Amino acid sequence: MRSEQFRYFRVKNFKRFRDLEVNDIGRFNLILGDNNVGKTSLLEALMWGFSMKAFQEVLSQLLYQKYQGSLPSEHVIKHFLRISSENTYLNSMEFSVRTRLHTPKSSPISSLYEFDFSENSYTGVLNDSQPLSGELINHLISDLDLPLIPFSFQYDHKMVQRFSRFLGRNIAKRKKVVKSLSKLFDGVSNLETDNYTLQNHPTIRVWIEGKSETYPLEFFGDGFVKLFAILLKIIEESHNIVLIDEIDAGIHYSRQKDFWIGILDFANENNVQIFATTHNRECTEAYQQALDELGEDYQKDARTIRLVEHAQTKDIVSFTNSYEKMTEELLIGNEIR
Repeated sequence: MRSEQFRYFRVKNFKRFRDLEVNDIGRFNLILGDNNVGKTSLLEALMWGFSMKAFQEVLSQLLYQKYQGSLPSEHVIKHFLRISSENTYLNSMEFSVRTRLHTPKSSPISSLYEFDFSENSYTGVLNDSQPLSGELINHLISDLDLPLIPFSFQYDHKMVQRFSRFLGRNIAKRKKVVKSLSKLFDGVSNLETDNYTLQNHPTIRVWIEGKSETYPLEFFGDGFVKLFAILLKIIEESHNIVLIDEIDAGIHYSRQKDFWIGILDFANENNVQIFATTHNRECTEAYQQALDELGEDYQKDARTIRLVEHAQTKDIVSFTNSYEKMTEELLIGNEIR
């Protein structure tokens, strides 16, 4: 469990990033930018776990989820290295991370972590001669639960086990989840697991006020299931980070403010740092409106991080805005996506 959270992040030679530096990171971070500027790539880089071995396992699982197959281990890191104009891999990749403890009873502590390796020096660490076997892939999937809600998120029956573990007996937190879900679907009154099986899988059942029967969670819309998954992931990743790709996907614009309020409130309660991506102005406006309603304690920890392609160099650069700057730019109609 990580108790430190990112305040500064720098990554070199990772996918589209030649040398990306992100400053003044908050607890709640909405990542903005055009298509193909690296919003998802930044989420992937932020899953670096302060060790080479952990990061390789994270990248291995990401590739498995994308390609549904094993991959020779020398390709795991190379797949994420930035390719130069001569179509050769650059020789180094470096992380510099500045983190600060977010514990209310202690004073802020800053630490600087630096991590680098070159294509010529990491072969022994990665054991290039051995492919990622099916057995290893299965081990990674079962034991490594990424703090990521991907854009292509779908209902997973493993959510039932996680629901039982984190919410089954925690009535107070379950009530808060139900309250947030009721903003997307009126009348939700409770959640429970059911031993009823469909292809030998237990289900999460949803109680609706005025109804004498329950309904499987997966019968509800994608936005409803996504919000449930995000709230469950926040509880699961207490004192850690949660990364959400295309956070507004599946959420009607009229519900987005309440959607954000539920997420930010849960993240604050569980001391979780949020990084979420969008290219939708309505989502950004809803984020700002939610912060308006939640108040100053949330506003001071909120940021937007805009990724932009430099007109001359074509490198990706970042611009971090505070809540006040975001509000000002939205008010005068500036393009902030």
